[in-house]
Amino acid sequence: MDDERSGLDLEQDDSLPWLEPVDDYDSEPGSSPVKLALVVIAGLAVIALAVFAVFWVQSNPRGGEGELIVAEQDDYKVPASNTEARTFEGEGDTSYAASEGNEPDGKIDQSLAPEAPAIGAAANNAPAKTATPTTTPAKPVEEATASAPVATGSVTLQLGAFASRKGADTAWTSLTKRIPALTGYAPAISSASVGGGTVYRLRTTAKSKTAAARLCEAVRAKGENCLVVG
Repeated sequence: MDDERSGLDLEQDDSLPWLEPVDDYDSEPGSSPVKLALVVIAGLAVIALAVFAVFWVQSNPRGGEGELIVAEQDDYKVPASNTEARTFEGEGDTSYAASEGNEPDGKIDQSLAPEAPAIGAAANNAPAKTATPTTTPAKPVEEATASAPVATGSVTLQLGAFASRKGADTAWTSLTKRIPALTGYAPAISSASVGGGTVYRLRTTAKSKTAAARLCEAVRAKGENCLVVG
């Protein structure tokens, strides 16, 4: 028996490592002075680099020289020397003078025979004059349509001046549709030479100055031109 115990060596005081007490372990050791010094040095380096960059940009401006562009002494807007470049159909001194009621050598074509009034513009104030048909050749449709009879009256009103008879006739049709006060009046379109050109005046006639003034007032209320010319 003693031999067996001596062989097993049970009385020997062997320590078991897993039963020994564990020493305290600091998982987050404090920063060492070396690491702190490195961080400070890195920060100073960044600051120094930023200061150097600002100084370099200020001391080295961009290349090139800014030059002031001096304006020319001559006029930069020059009117066209060609008179035709400033002439427009239906505009200019010719139509302006006609619209103001001037009478610069106006001529009425007496060869045009009066015809029936235009549709929608029957003369209610007085019966229209009818003329005996003549044997003269038929005029173009553009001229015949524009030569409607003038309503009987004593005061003439001018509603505009146009570059063609067709333009004057179209204007009358538009005016009668927009201005009820023109119902019962007939247009009178006459050509006139103004400033070396030809214009076509659109006119109508009222019975009295009072009627003419009221008619012009109604026309102007719609934003159109109207002038009592005689």
